[in-house]
Amino acid sequence: MKPAAQLPESRKARQLVVLIAIILAAGAFCAFLPVVKLDFTNYDDPDYLTENPAVKAGLTLRGLIWAFSSFHSGNWHPMTWLSHMLDCTIFGLNAAGHHFTNVIIHTANSVVLFILLRSLTGALWRSALVAALFALHPLHVESVAWVSERKDVLSTFFGLLAIWAYTGYVRNLGSSARGTACYALALFAFALSLMSKAMLVTLPFVLLLLDYWPCGRLLFGKPGKSRTPDRRVILEKLPFFALSAVLCVITFLAQKSAGAIAPLEEIPFGARVTNAVVAYNRYLFKIVWPTNLAVIYPVQLNWGVLTIVASVMVLAGITTMALWQLRRRPYLMFGWVWFVGTLVPVIGLVQVGNQSMADRYTYFPSVGLFLMISWGLGELVLNRATLQGQAWIPGLVAGLMVLGCVALTEGQLRHWRNTETLFRHAVEVTRNNFVAYNSLGFCYSDRHEIGPAETCFRAAVAINPGNPFSWSGLARVSLQREDYDEAIANCQAALVRNPRLAEAHATLGQALVKKGEINQAISHYTEALQLRPDQASTHYNLANALAVSGQITDACQHYQESLRLEPRSADAHNNLAYMFVREGKLSEAIVEFQAALSLQPGLWQGRFGLADALARQGKTREAVAEYREVLRCRPDFVEALNRLAWILAVSPEPEIRNGTEAVLSAKKACHLTDYKQPMIVLSLAAAYAEAGQFSEAISAAETARNVALAAGKTEAAEKIQQLLQVFRSGQPYHEPRTLSGQQQ
Repeated sequence: MKPAAQLPESRKARQLVVLIAIILAAGAFCAFLPVVKLDFTNYDDPDYLTENPAVKAGLTLRGLIWAFSSFHSGNWHPMTWLSHMLDCTIFGLNAAGHHFTNVIIHTANSVVLFILLRSLTGALWRSALVAALFALHPLHVESVAWVSERKDVLSTFFGLLAIWAYTGYVRNLGSSARGTACYALALFAFALSLMSKAMLVTLPFVLLLLDYWPCGRLLFGKPGKSRTPDRRVILEKLPFFALSAVLCVITFLAQKSAGAIAPLEEIPFGARVTNAVVAYNRYLFKIVWPTNLAVIYPVQLNWGVLTIVASVMVLAGITTMALWQLRRRPYLMFGWVWFVGTLVPVIGLVQVGNQSMADRYTYFPSVGLFLMISWGLGELVLNRATLQGQAWIPGLVAGLMVLGCVALTEGQLRHWRNTETLFRHAVEVTRNNFVAYNSLGFCYSDRHEIGPAETCFRAAVAINPGNPFSWSGLARVSLQREDYDEAIANCQAALVRNPRLAEAHATLGQALVKKGEINQAISHYTEALQLRPDQASTHYNLANALAVSGQITDACQHYQESLRLEPRSADAHNNLAYMFVREGKLSEAIVEFQAALSLQPGLWQGRFGLADALARQGKTREAVAEYREVLRCRPDFVEALNRLAWILAVSPEPEIRNGTEAVLSAKKACHLTDYKQPMIVLSLAAAYAEAGQFSEAISAAETARNVALAAGKTEAAEKIQQLLQVFRSGQPYHEPRTLSGQQQ
């Protein structure tokens, strides 16, 4: 049997195909377009995108190498990383752009699926119904609305292209060149699919299914004269199986390296099998009746006996029915094996993560069930005798299914508005969902809503005391409440459960810094970076701790690494600049201060540091402008008042000196310090002298000298005495040096 698309078609038929494809594309696009209004979530999105420096940098040579060499997040999917990098190049971190890309790929998948099924079977309306259900089903909201699930839609896109190319190979078996080209393209598209997500490792079996039905090439030992022998059909899949095997090994190693695979001691194999059986039935139910959908369904180890028995009976019943109808209705076995087989990699026999099932896992497998439903309804339409003349009924059922999907998808999209709405809904529709409570807790913690955050984390701990992330979340809340002892205790509880939890080490470092235990904090920050070297915030916090401990060179290195990972951190630029000042590297310091201020113009600490560095370099005019800008933001900042007054009073450049302004600044500084700082009072004396008020200058200088002597500051008193003699001679004091900004 040749694929139906090879048969001649009328122009009208081709136009109808195009029209249906356009309607499908418009329907999928419009149904999912609201995702552009959604935020990123705190569930995987930071790891995949918002806090991933390699991805945020966009498409770069370094990023390309990283994409193909990294097991980041427990996966090897370079095509997914490259697609995220491309989005960052185009959209930056604008969530709307990243969501829009998902919509476009999903729309393309829906159209390709329609054209592919129609080409294979010649069944126009049944193929259209399968594609419509795929395009609009609410179970697919997770794959489209979740930016981190780009891998799902992208993998399916390349997988469908691989199937399409394979059908071209089947059509052109008699043409060596065209057939070989189509085969190579199918293999290449399959490789791209696997490099997007390893979900489609079962695609070679899908190709064998296609050879059975509708292509009719695989006859299980009963080959016809004009048909390819079974042996050749199987042998030509060997390269596909080889690719699948390689990706299975790579994925296993990636997930094992990330600690994502649960050990058998934690979830026994028997529990995994029973969960898999129940999960198949839950997937069936949610495809047929898609309500109470959640982003995470926590693992459940103890299913009731009745639930397990009922699940086995349902699976056995459907399988028996498909076998019974194998010759008359081969589409039933085709669709059922598609569904069951393509779910095998994620059904939980190898447990990855905390979920017992996931909506996103149905994205490709659901096509099998949709095909069973669509072809079944189509057969009823053709068999008018069965319906006793009511052939419109299946059409009505199909229309109601599509409309129901649209309505439910619209409702489900609302839950994905942001992290809070997403996980609040998950808590409402599931039980004992500690993952949802954790994500809610981190959401509230990020917003410094301490009470709600603590409530969520404590609920998560009550459900699953062995989960280290819950304790780490509690530690973060304790830190925000400034209860450092509790923060330390909670971090230690997290690390007992998972000594390799980088976040707990980093939070513990913060708590120890607050308690003044700097050396211990440095040790935990260092451990956190050994586990997660790509965390800019940890490099920054470690640099701060090193700076406090006087390890300036090491602090500079970590500030620079933090900036490499997060170039737009004004605080890191500012702190690095101060380290350069302490090392005497004024030119480098000025560059960093300016970078900080370009990112955060209101950062007055950076502006003061810049003014100070400029003054040290002898760039007095620029320094004065910066001091004035500091005082515009912080009019009571004593240091800026004093230094500005000193420059305006004693600068060797006449055009810079301004006695009147110097007096005003110095008076304010003296008033704020209650005339208890001798060098600030000396600035007032110098300002009076520059303004020609020598009696006031002498009086202020004497006051400064007396304050210095009373405080035991003999060197300062001697300097003041020298200037006092100048003022008594009726002369202002002008700094003879080129660098005039560093009086003290």
